[in-house]
Amino acid sequence: MAKVDSLVSQVTASGEVKPTTYTNITAQGFGRITEILVKEGDHIKKGDRLLLQENVQANADVRAQSAANEFKRVLEY
Repeated sequence: MAKVDSLVSQVTASGEVKPTTYTNITAQGFGRITEILVKEGDHIKKGDRLLLQENVQANADVRAQSAANEFKRVLEY
């Protein structure tokens, strides 16, 4: 008569895990990253906000306009 028993098998291997799809992420503007809103392993979809970034160009434009206004005010004084 056959005996019923559990079969245990252990496999050890080395290698690397690769994704089936790679995605390049690009920015639409320049600026300093102020906060990262996701962490490694999070599931995201198209349109999800990944980070917050300081808008360097807008801030530079405001500073330049303020300087121009101040210069004009000094000249008129």
